Amino acid sequence: MKKKFIAVSVLICALALGSTTLTSCVDDNESASVTAIRDAKANQLNALAKLSEEQANAVKIQAEADVAIKNAKAAYQQALAEAEQMKTDIAKATLETDIATAKAEAEAALNSQLAALESSKLELINVIGSLENAQQQKASELITYMDNLMNEIHSLNNELITKKFLKVEAEYELSNKEIAKAKEEKINQTTIAENEALIAEYEKYSQEDLTKAKEAALAAEVEAKGLGTQLNDLDQKYLSAQNAANAAYNKLSETPFMANVMSTYRNTDATPDDVEYTIDFGDGTIAKATKVYDEKWQIDTDAVQGLNDQIAYQEKEVAKAELKVKEAEKALADKKATQAYKDAVAAVDAAQKAYDEATTSADKENAWNTLQNAKNALEAITVVEEDNVEQATNDKEYAEEWLADLQETQTYVNDTKAYDEYVKLYDEYVKLRDAEEEAQIAYLKVEHNWNIKNTLATNLSNVANNMTDYAELINDCNEKINNAKQNDVALEAIETQEELIAYYDSQIKFITSKIEVKNKLYAQYEAALTQVFDGQTPEVPETPEEGGEETPAE
Repeated sequence: MKKKFIAVSVLICALALGSTTLTSCVDDNESASVTAIRDAKANQLNALAKLSEEQANAVKIQAEADVAIKNAKAAYQQALAEAEQMKTDIAKATLETDIATAKAEAEAALNSQLAALESSKLELINVIGSLENAQQQKASELITYMDNLMNEIHSLNNELITKKFLKVEAEYELSNKEIAKAKEEKINQTTIAENEALIAEYEKYSQEDLTKAKEAALAAEVEAKGLGTQLNDLDQKYLSAQNAANAAYNKLSETPFMANVMSTYRNTDATPDDVEYTIDFGDGTIAKATKVYDEKWQIDTDAVQGLNDQIAYQEKEVAKAELKVKEAEKALADKKATQAYKDAVAAVDAAQKAYDEATTSADKENAWNTLQNAKNALEAITVVEEDNVEQATNDKEYAEEWLADLQETQTYVNDTKAYDEYVKLYDEYVKLRDAEEEAQIAYLKVEHNWNIKNTLATNLSNVANNMTDYAELINDCNEKINNAKQNDVALEAIETQEELIAYYDSQIKFITSKIEVKNKLYAQYEAALTQVFDGQTPEVPETPEEGGEETPAE
């Protein structure tokens, strides 16, 4: 039968009550050793409670990220509702900035949380020294399990944040669909390569030789530290290259060609073909990748053939709109010339005079009501005609703007210099896009080795301490490989923006379920550690297996 766990907060309260001095005829003075034991327990439970509180902050960070996404979407919809048609691009750019800012803030919050977790973990380690040897060893083992889970949960939360914001980008088409797919495929391919390399490493060792596992773990830790410095440098170079390529492409939208030729008369047939290539990690593993370029626009010669006819049609629409305005204005003038309207104006004047001359509060109130009724009656007489004038005027302005856009398009369709300028800037973007891809490849190669060394440092140490075995580690690698392959199959089938959004939804669901499983497991270890502090024999999960997970593609 399982023992019931006592919550950390309850234990702390109980200890606090236990320290209260009571007056009685019985001598209840306790020895210094008893006091020390009790205080040590309180410190242990306080340290565990603090760690638990920091661990729970990830839920708050995810909730804040969700609110930031919701607010950014709402601001975009409001901007669209208030903006003229010509300003929708500005609203979309603002949304893109808001999303990027919210993502950066969420990632920074998760990194701060990880730092706080590390600090709380060290405090917890410092207070277990007062335990008996056997209890201290068990507490140390449990803290190691919890530490591994903390890092896994942190990594999953970062991944979840990324997928949430990628989904928003897909929903509002802030990014190129094909580029987004290529990025996801690259993630899957590097995941496969990394886990294949890990399996090859695990197969080098025997479960019977734990000393060798410990030695290999220490060596991997040293190598990881060296690679970490190199990785940070390459990360900055990749980020700079990425920003340069993005800035170059965004600059294209400001060219006269893009600013003045309506999208109806452009197409993207000139976009360079995708470039498929292979990343060789030098350890027997590879990753297939695709370099995708952002769209390159050109004049749609078929659509342009009908441009003159469209301009002629729009000139007729403007003429019709002008006549409708005149007709609406005449109808309004005719209504204002009626005796009913004149009588209503006179009624308002009389009510205003009565209000101005009222000398008591009661008369003032009555006069005010009469004045409002008179004004409402006056407005009701011409409300239809006023609305018609406003609508006709808006329609005329829209028709004129559309005609101006068509005429401007015609001007720039025939302006070869404007397109030559666009092509020149696009060619500059291509060079920067190529440099971005090269910078990413350099980063991914070192990241591959760094991830492997970090993983080996942790997992081989766990093997050496009998906390896991190679069969379990290999099984975990195979599961990740299978998931990545399933994701690739799902990505290959994506043809529409809606399907890309659905893919991100499935990823979010999958990662969320993994976090929930890890959090439940973490809570079990935390409860077991509480039992150790209380002098009980802890009930520890036999293995940290998740069991029965669905692949994200499912």
